[in-house]
Amino acid sequence: TRMQAVTPSDSLQPVSLRSAFVDIGRQGGILGYWRGITAFAPRVMAASAMQMSTYDAAKVQIVSVTGNTGRPSHFAASLTAGVAVVLAMQPFDFAAVRLMSQKIGPDGKGLTY
Repeated sequence: TRMQAVTPSDSLQPVSLRSAFVDIGRQGGILGYWRGITAFAPRVMAASAMQMSTYDAAKVQIVSVTGNTGRPSHFAASLTAGVAVVLAMQPFDFAAVRLMSQKIGPDGKGLTY
């Protein structure tokens, strides 16, 4: 995510996954690898809850309307759940990218935007 959030104004753009991993360790220490976890944990919880509940509800509705329990109903229920998951995760993704790309002040805390 940090590599995706790099802007052209950033002077130290990572060139590879390895260099990004090393840079994170140098700049933030071991805790640098966990930066943004406060936004990612709720993101995963929201995605999982939305996926399971939406798939089940959509599947019941599709089967009750069409009477089909085959692959087309699984596909339609999965598509519905996928759209719901994306909508549920978007606010958390936005917050996570902002937290992970946030500049750090001399006191070690994130600077406000």
